[in-house]
Amino acid sequence: MLSLALVAAKASWLGLLWEPIARAAAADVKSWAVADLVKLLLAVTRGKEHLRPEAREALLASAGSALTSELPDLAAVELVKLLLGLAGLGGSALLEATAKEAAIRLPDLSLPHLLLVTQGLAQGLSPEHPALLQALEFWPGKLKGAGGGASKGSTDAGLSADQLTKLVVATSPALKAGAAVAGSAHANFVRAVVNQLLARVTELSEVSREMVQAELAEGGALASSPRRQELLAPLLKLAKAKKARKASRSPSPGGGTAKAGLSKKQRKKQRR
Repeated sequence: MLSLALVAAKASWLGLLWEPIARAAAADVKSWAVADLVKLLLAVTRGKEHLRPEAREALLASAGSALTSELPDLAAVELVKLLLGLAGLGGSALLEATAKEAAIRLPDLSLPHLLLVTQGLAQGLSPEHPALLQALEFWPGKLKGAGGGASKGSTDAGLSADQLTKLVVATSPALKAGAAVAGSAHANFVRAVVNQLLARVTELSEVSREMVQAELAEGGALASSPRRQELLAPLLKLAKAKKARKASRSPSPGGGTAKAGLSKKQRKKQRR
């Protein structure tokens, strides 16, 4: 059954299989290994649009009866997978229990796992949910302890600049909903993230720069930062430099680039 679910998750034309898969799994959930059940729930998120509400609810209820008592013993990677799977399936008692367990384990998570957990909490829970607020409160100390973080990719020592952007985007709804009062969890989170971005701004990809710039705009998640203009300045400078490079490569009015418009004799003379 799991193999079929994994195949269906990669082939949209197998959408009709999700209903029988969910119903069969719900009826026989006690026979599933915990790791396999976690994989199933993660796969089901890919086909959730093919599930009727009653089939989804039956699967989540059955999975909850089997997994809730196992949560404290789940390895961190399995807990992350479970949270991400449940976050895409709507509210459930199992999601609440998993979020609570994740919040308890925040100090034990690596930064990459903490990022994924925060993304799951932000996707599956309301912006005011205690588990999500607890994650926001936890991040500033974790980022401070990580220092500059990893320059490329990610390690247990830090996040890449682009991963920091993903963190901002994931928490954006919660940050916009919460009051950024000085000393609040939201304000402390914004300050810590902006400080990190300022130190790593040149490492941001073009897509990430645009995302950060959007969150610094009026009404954005980072708009309340006292260092907003300080971060905007290098972002705008980088954007301007990119525009200038693009313009220099644009065809001249006569067709082709400026260099291409020169005669063969002129180009030869120019090289001398």
